[in-house]
Amino acid sequence: MVDINLIGDEERREDRQREESFAKTISLDPRELQSEDRPFTFDKRTVREVNESSRKLVYGVLFGIIVLGIAVILYFMQNKTATTTQAQKSQASETTLPPEETTTPPAETTPAPAVEAPVSTMSSLERSLAQSTQLGAWTIDAVVKSFRGEGKFELISYFANQRFFVQFVSPTDEATGSVAQAVQQNLQPAEFKVLPPDRIAMNGRSMTKVLLKGAVSNDMIGAARGAMQRLDYEPFIGWMKQLARDRGLQQRSIDPRPSRQQEGLTRTPVIAKFYGPRDGVIGFLAGLAAANPSIDVAKIIVVSADRKTYSDEFLDLVIYFEFLELP
Repeated sequence: MVDINLIGDEERREDRQREESFAKTISLDPRELQSEDRPFTFDKRTVREVNESSRKLVYGVLFGIIVLGIAVILYFMQNKTATTTQAQKSQASETTLPPEETTTPPAETTPAPAVEAPVSTMSSLERSLAQSTQLGAWTIDAVVKSFRGEGKFELISYFANQRFFVQFVSPTDEATGSVAQAVQQNLQPAEFKVLPPDRIAMNGRSMTKVLLKGAVSNDMIGAARGAMQRLDYEPFIGWMKQLARDRGLQQRSIDPRPSRQQEGLTRTPVIAKFYGPRDGVIGFLAGLAAANPSIDVAKIIVVSADRKTYSDEFLDLVIYFEFLELP
């Protein structure tokens, strides 16, 4: 009986030892229980952080979409504005520019000369003076242009009564007829006559000396225009000398004669002589006529400077005129 109980006591003691060992293994301390709840608390914070990160990501995506939308709108607005502006410019250019043919002159058109003052600005005396210079210069130029073949002029004269005289030489009757025809075509004279020719010997050749004479009309140059140049005698002579130099002429002499009174005006006769190339002589006479000086041309003589061959490369020019001191 005793042994049975001892065995039972031992069994109960072993049971208590196992329980104590189990109690030590599984602690029931509340602080330790609280420490065992920490993993659960950490999971909630992680969820909150994930949610906040998700919200930030969503906000970022929305903000990016909004910015992109604004950029697209601005781009289309700017493109539309540029297109509208270009269209307005094109429409303005089409509506404001006149047709091309009315604004662009022909490439080879010579510019029109400046409009001069009407004839009414001149008195009858001033028109007479201007026409004497203009008609004389035009007549000399037209006669010189008539010699382009074998004929050579020796002397060309223009007189105040609008008459002209031409003396020239030619080797054949055909050349003589060619010169006479050219003079008629260029001058369209009111009167024209060919005097009987003479045969002469020149440089070992038999030549024909021919005389032409006639009269021209003011209608060939039209009415004098512009204003009369009013200068004293000395300033006018200085201007004329400068004009000759500009045209390449040499001054032979300028010889004034004693002045005289006529119809209340002082008139000073002058003989002016120059020498130079043909184009310079023609240009000088044209410049003199264009200036409308207060001179009354009595005679213009042009002579070949080469008395042997009658070449027209260089010419002697003599002008007889009266200078008028206008009030």
